[in-house]
Amino acid sequence: MGAFIVKGLIRISAQSDLATTISTARIQWMSIYEASISSSQLPQMPPIQTPMLLVRTMAVLFVIGE
Repeated sequence: MGAFIVKGLIRISAQSDLATTISTARIQWMSIYEASISSSQLPQMPPIQTPMLLVRTMAVLFVIGE
């Protein structure tokens, strides 16, 4: 999301993985829970915590793990 990194949890089926869920469901928006938003370009900015965040799946890059 630009200069920001979002870490959080996504609910998907236990029989599927993230790539399959995004490609087969063709969803435009996805909920991210317990999100932490930070910026590597602004290290003085403390992380922002939010219980839920909506993201547009075609506008973000998903990375599994750290």
